[in-house]
This record gives sequence, C-alpha cells and structure tokens, in this order.
Amino acid sequence: MNHQALKSLNIDWPLFHRQKAMLVAMANDEDRLTSEVEVLDGVINLLDAIQDALEPETETSETPEVTKS
Repeated sequence: MNHQALKSLNIDWPLFHRQKAMLVAMANDEDRLTSEVEVLDGVINLLDAIQDALEPETETSETPEVTKS
C-alpha cells in the first residue's frame, strides 16, 4: 500500500486518540511486566508513526491523557 492509499483511509481520529491514550496508560501501569510494556511500547510507537504520517494538522492533535478512576 503506497502513501497516497494510506492517506485515503478514513480514520476516526478522536477514537484513535482515546485508544492510544488507553495503551499509554496500560504501559505506565506499575503492575505490568517488563515484557508486556515492551510489546505495548512497540504498538504505541506504531500509532505515533501513523499519527505523524496521516493525521491532518490541527491544534488539538495531541493524544489525551487517561487517568485512573
């Protein structure tokens, strides 16, 4: 799939940000095993790359922080 085809994907950016924030929160959980954090970090880095390459520039393009309730 070329870059132009990727740009045509219909990504729900608010949902993307919530999902990424949840993965970041999971990776930051103190009870998580190091091997699990490594896997989550890989997925988070992939999401960062997708976001950098495809998300339209807006003032609110930062991923929101998730807090435990």
